[in-house]
Amino acid sequence: MLTTIIAAIVLLSIIFYQYFRKRNSFFDSLNVKGPTPALLFGNLGEFWGVPIGLKIQQWTQKYGKVYGYYEGGTPVLVTSDLDILHDVFVKQFDSFHGRKLFPLQPNPDDDIMASIFMSRGMRWKRLRTIANPVFSVANLKRLLPTCEVSVDNFMEIMDERCQLGKPFDIHPYYQQLTCDVIARVAFGEERDLQRDPNNPYIELCRELFPPNPKLSKNIWNIFAMILPELRFLAQGAQDLQHKVTGANAWFVLTDKITKIVDERRLEKDGVERNIDFIQLFLEAESEDAKSTTNENKKLELSNMKVTKKLTTQEIVGQLTLFLVAGYDTTSNSLSYITYELATHPEIQEKLRAEIDEVCSGSAEITYEQVSKLKYAEQVIKETLRLYPLASLVQARLCMSSMEAGDKLKQPIPQGLTVAADVWSVHRDKTIWGDDADQFRPERFDEEVQRHPMAWFPFGAGPRICIGLRFTIIEQKIALTRMLQRFVIKKCAETLVPLRLCGAATVCPESVDIVLEPRNDI
Repeated sequence: MLTTIIAAIVLLSIIFYQYFRKRNSFFDSLNVKGPTPALLFGNLGEFWGVPIGLKIQQWTQKYGKVYGYYEGGTPVLVTSDLDILHDVFVKQFDSFHGRKLFPLQPNPDDDIMASIFMSRGMRWKRLRTIANPVFSVANLKRLLPTCEVSVDNFMEIMDERCQLGKPFDIHPYYQQLTCDVIARVAFGEERDLQRDPNNPYIELCRELFPPNPKLSKNIWNIFAMILPELRFLAQGAQDLQHKVTGANAWFVLTDKITKIVDERRLEKDGVERNIDFIQLFLEAESEDAKSTTNENKKLELSNMKVTKKLTTQEIVGQLTLFLVAGYDTTSNSLSYITYELATHPEIQEKLRAEIDEVCSGSAEITYEQVSKLKYAEQVIKETLRLYPLASLVQARLCMSSMEAGDKLKQPIPQGLTVAADVWSVHRDKTIWGDDADQFRPERFDEEVQRHPMAWFPFGAGPRICIGLRFTIIEQKIALTRMLQRFVIKKCAETLVPLRLCGAATVCPESVDIVLEPRNDI
């Protein structure tokens, strides 16, 4: 009996060893180089304590513009070759309409609560078609005053910080601001959540984007990474854990938003509200909407017709996405901008001069004034060049085998994830010049013809970030009010250079500054 058990263990060990060894030779078969993977974990161990985007940038410097690594059992092809990126994100989008699958993400074709971000194929097309009007110019103009209310409340808090005259980390205050903005424009929230100690969203959002995430925090996440073929078991275990403990921030957040949507649906006619996303989506609601997909197939956009209806679960999915994405990316961007303005006072003064010229004497900021803040837009773009947001999600899943660029000698196989190394592209001196590592907003005012994939912090092609224009407007309003009242200064506590942390999004460890009142007004 003992001999049989030992023989079975040895046999299983050999089988597993051969399986993992073959799995880790995937890129060898494509003649693609990259870091050597560990037998079970692939290259996951090398991400320990390092933001993923920055680690990928380091690998690019070592292995070149095309290489492969392993996220546990999932091979990921990384490229910073602009032509390949243009093929994947734009020209050959029909073969790359699916996003990279994350370990515990439900199947995007079956998930009843899939958002625009997670969905693919015909379902993505339907959700995108319905959501696009939410961010139309007409609606952005209607949402702008609501955004200003949040910024005005934020400025009251900044006035208090200014009066204290002490250094402080502005990053968490920006998180409160952007959470407040999204709660107002998405859910019709009327309270000032920036001062609310019981803010129902902020702590959940912070839990979803911890500054120093640990790979070992979620054992099911690790299991799904090592054995992606059995991810359904990990997903089931996580769902069960949520039902028992209610500890998962994502599920808690979606539960809260579901209740808000249900309450809004039961509101009596005639209740006056400012325009918000819930109302816009409820107008497109239909419990009978079909979530048709074309999994693992080429997407033919030109021949597709979509039903412009949403299920209740899809409404919740979109609202959750807008809250989470709007909270994290915009707060990080404003924090980076503040740091750069504090460490480049001459640029801060140039931006302030533009703001004074365009918005002088205006009690309210109009959409037309925001559109005229050209240098402000250059400052934002230059900041996002140096600190690209959510670079980890700039990845696509090959849905049908195809050719891409001139650097690959063979087609990209179906099922392979292709990830963009945005950090390397944005700091490439052959693209941006010898001063690529420096903060110089004027480079976006130059008449220089650059490759269409030279700058893409919001992605590119049909799946480019749907909230791009909204976040630019939000940041312009916040910067306008800040520089109308204060001078942003660095101090002894300011970390120069910035220390970066995070995983899915790279955020500053802290942005310590001092606010001084303007002495010329």
